[in-house]
Amino acid sequence: MASAWNELADYYQQPENNKNGDILIGSIDCTKSPAGKALCGRFKIMGLPTILYGDANFGGVYLEEYRGDKSFTDFKQFASQTLVPKCNPGSLDACAADERVEMESYIAMGYHELDAKIKQVKQREIDTKAFYADQFGKLQDRYNEQLAEKTSYVSRVNDDVGMIKEVIALKVKADT
Repeated sequence: MASAWNELADYYQQPENNKNGDILIGSIDCTKSPAGKALCGRFKIMGLPTILYGDANFGGVYLEEYRGDKSFTDFKQFASQTLVPKCNPGSLDACAADERVEMESYIAMGYHELDAKIKQVKQREIDTKAFYADQFGKLQDRYNEQLAEKTSYVSRVNDDVGMIKEVIALKVKADT
């Protein structure tokens, strides 16, 4: 994996492959260097090798762990599709117009307003889950009703078939 990673780093050091200069490919030794150990602790790296990607601003809260294949081709494909600026408070230029307006409104809020906003959004999530649980319950009730109707109908059909077979048996016996 190290050679594929180094090849990826070399690729993105070329200006034609990193036009905005916003892609950084690096590595940290978590085992020997005190600074490396501190960084690994900061980003909660437990196993090696670990590949993190995303915006390292704000203490790394926007970093995610890469879990894909580890060849140069896989890394390059992933980077070209995923390592594009994302909308967040540190990258407002990456936001669509409506996202930027929303993000700026959050930035303008105080801590209490932000806490209230989180509670409001979480309540909407709870309400949405409750609504769909209720809808699912109604669908389940309707399904159970239709299943009972089907079971009753199939039972009546089987009873009718049984009676018809008994009539046929009686006629066969009468003809002999």
